[in-house]
Amino acid sequence: MAGTEIYVAALAKGIMQSGYQVSIVKPNYKETGYTSYTYDGIPVLEYPESPVNNRALQTGRQFPEGIAAFEKLLEEERPHILHFQELSGSNGVTIEHVRIAVKLNIRLYFTFHLISYVCSTSTLLYKNKYPCNGVIHINKCSVCNLSQKGLPDFIAEAAGRAGWLINAMGINLTGQNSSITNLLSYARYIKMHQNKLHELVALCEKVFVLNNWFRDILVKNGLPAKNITVLSRAMPGEAGNKTLVERPAAATTAVRLVYMGRICKVKGLDILLSAFTGINAPGVSLDIYGMVTEESFHQECLALANNNPRVQWKGIAPPNKVVALLQHYDLLVFPSIVQEMSPLVTMEAAMAGVPVLAPAMYANVEAISDGENGWLYPANTTRALKNKLSWLLGNVPLIMEAKKNIRPVLPFDVVVQEHLAIYNVNAGTR
Repeated sequence: MAGTEIYVAALAKGIMQSGYQVSIVKPNYKETGYTSYTYDGIPVLEYPESPVNNRALQTGRQFPEGIAAFEKLLEEERPHILHFQELSGSNGVTIEHVRIAVKLNIRLYFTFHLISYVCSTSTLLYKNKYPCNGVIHINKCSVCNLSQKGLPDFIAEAAGRAGWLINAMGINLTGQNSSITNLLSYARYIKMHQNKLHELVALCEKVFVLNNWFRDILVKNGLPAKNITVLSRAMPGEAGNKTLVERPAAATTAVRLVYMGRICKVKGLDILLSAFTGINAPGVSLDIYGMVTEESFHQECLALANNNPRVQWKGIAPPNKVVALLQHYDLLVFPSIVQEMSPLVTMEAAMAGVPVLAPAMYANVEAISDGENGWLYPANTTRALKNKLSWLLGNVPLIMEAKKNIRPVLPFDVVVQEHLAIYNVNAGTR
């Protein structure tokens, strides 16, 4: 389970413990009928959905086949509130599902767990190089998307500009599948992306964000601040053993680094391995925890590690054991190359009393005071990570001192109560 799933499970359980009925609804791509099961005491309802994903679905010209089944499920369950936690652009839960709920007069809420609702590349880096303010602009975003597809700048600029003009003239090329029309259709995709964002917020009573920086980006995109609620930064799931592990004074020269996250390209493990293996630091180790979700990338990382005895592959860490495991380390390195909304592992590190070394992206800048409770480096840069890590390993007492400055993480019940307050549910009138 990734961060969003852990968050949603904790929210569902918290609301159930407050005395309300809660179910999680999701598509099932393997069955042709309705199915249900219980996960950790939470009822999960599944409606049938086709596993087929095609260009028409991806471009919004067609909606998933399971829409009717979703509507039937809502008609039978008759929920007072439907809180969407994710929308996709293909055969998952889409904006059409939200419209169906509106038609059925169900009160709606939405939580932004991903930045892709604003930035379709999920990086907030223009051309994967320069920090972006997150404001959707048809031409700018078209060029950025085309650039990230590997096109030379001059082609990306020309195709982006031409696509913007074609879209402004009302010409729709998305139904034509050729290399040229695909390039010229990006402006229309970006406009559809922008329209969906504004419609989503308009259809919901409130939308929730996990931090202030994303709220500011939504407001800059013209969305009403009064409809946006910033939730407290709190720790979902089981915290594990909260008793901090004290390091013996004699062991301060043996620094233990840890990476914890999925083994996939966007998490930046290759950048960390390239930086770490290029540093000559006897006594320093790096333990890697995580599920392999991209086998080819895993093999690339194994090659980078090159059987280095200082690098140990530790497998998957159970979610309820993460904090207890982290307490045995000195520094968490979080090298993600994409802008993450509110990384769960950095909160787990804070709860464990472990400082974090992370790229200077919005979420990390909001959570980490550079040089106080952790350190920041320029995003997506192996050299910058290597230089910062090398400097830290030459100044180990700074790592130990940073542990004293870790900011406390709130219990998740705070977030549960924030939801109930917004839902306008009075505990005395259940």
